[in-house]
Formats: sequence, C-alpha cells, structure tokens
Amino acid sequence: ARSFGDKIQLFHLYVFLLHILLLTVYQYNSSSGKNWEPPPPTNFYPRDCSAAYQRGRRQNGLYVIRPKGGPFLVVYCDMETDGGGWTVLQRNTHNSYLTWSASWTTYQYGFGNLMDDYWFGSEYIHIITNAKHAFYKAKFLLKNNNKIYEANYYTFNVADESTNYTLRLGSYSGNATDALTSHSKFGIHDNMMFSTKDRDNDKSDKNCADNRGGWWYNNCESALLNTDSNIKWSTYQDC
Repeated sequence: ARSFGDKIQLFHLYVFLLHILLLTVYQYNSSSGKNWEPPPPTNFYPRDCSAAYQRGRRQNGLYVIRPKGGPFLVVYCDMETDGGGWTVLQRNTHNSYLTWSASWTTYQYGFGNLMDDYWFGSEYIHIITNAKHAFYKAKFLLKNNNKIYEANYYTFNVADESTNYTLRLGSYSGNATDALTSHSKFGIHDNMMFSTKDRDNDKSDKNCADNRGGWWYNNCESALLNTDSNIKWSTYQDC
C-alpha cells in the first residue's frame, strides 16, 4: 500500500510577518496564478508579503520586498490563503518539470519559476527567517484526497551558510504526524545542516542527497519535500 507521503501532490512553503514573523508550509492540489502587481507608487517596500497585505495589496502575484537589513527580493505573494499575506518560498507540484537534484550553489540562490515550481534559495530563506526581533512559526498543511493534514512547529529558523543553513524547529502540534522533530530510525531533521548532491552534511554513511533533492537530511529522512518523485511526509517510511 502506498504511504500517506506518496500521495501528496503539491507542496508550498510560505512565510509572513504580521505582529510577529511566521512561516508556513502549505500543501494543496491547485494553485492560483495571477499576474504581476507592481509595488505602490511610494518609496515603501514591504519586508514581506504580510506587510504588503497590511498596506492594502490583495492580488496574488509577484511583489518586490526588502527584509529588514536585507536586499531587495522579488517574491510570489499569496494574498488569499488563510487570510492572505503569505510569501511563497517553495512550490513542488506532482510531476514537476524541475530537476530537484541540484548543486549547493543552485540551491543557495534558488531555481525555477516564481509563477510555477521553484526553490526560493537557502540564502534568501535565511535572510527572511532571521529578521531582527522576530518570532517564527512553521505550519505544514498537507492536502490528500481533499483532506487537510496539519503540522505546526512553533519556531522556525534557517541559519547562515557558515552553519550550512542549519534548520531549527520548535515544538510540534497537528494531525499530519511529526515528520521533522520526532525521533525515528532516520533521526530528526531539527538542528540538521542542509545537504545537496555535491555537499554531504548528513549523518548517514552515504550522501542522502545523491541523485535527490537538497534537504536537511539526517540518516536520511522522515520527510522530503524537494524531490523529483513522490513527496514524502511520513515518520516511519523507508528511506
């Protein structure tokens, strides 16, 4: 029988800042694709899509943001899901056209099409999730056969390249199983460094990212969302 993770068809990674900075991963079967909406005719550049939403922007599409202390970035904003204001950091649809087995540098600065499937870039995810005086919350929403499964992590942080973009997660709640911080034969993903096919930072005796997508592997994974094949979200699924 196919596992729950095998049936997942679409993965989104969202981040937004309201009164505190939050991050969510959202999984569903259809995505919107509205066109570019230019920034407002002022010198204001929002630090993320939530700030743009608070300024009255309501259309899905591409926006220019500037995280505090960071560079100008073009991002895709979802202004409809769960109240709007989400910065989409990753999208992976079933049978994606992308090749997720990519180099460290490719993952570092991102690849794909912001209006389609993509990885935003490890460096830019670090910048967004390290805004000063911010608290981060991760939410994974997985849609399978029209049922929503949710996994919440009450902190989320991606450290800088000197740590190989180490992932830090907080406490879990939800009904999707804890595939990132729960102990299993694969270890946990929390506090793991990012690995790619050309940079092995995992704890396995092999390179878990060899011919596969970049990820925060341990020994190897209980969850894998950057993948050419079926997205994996299962605490006890075989590697």
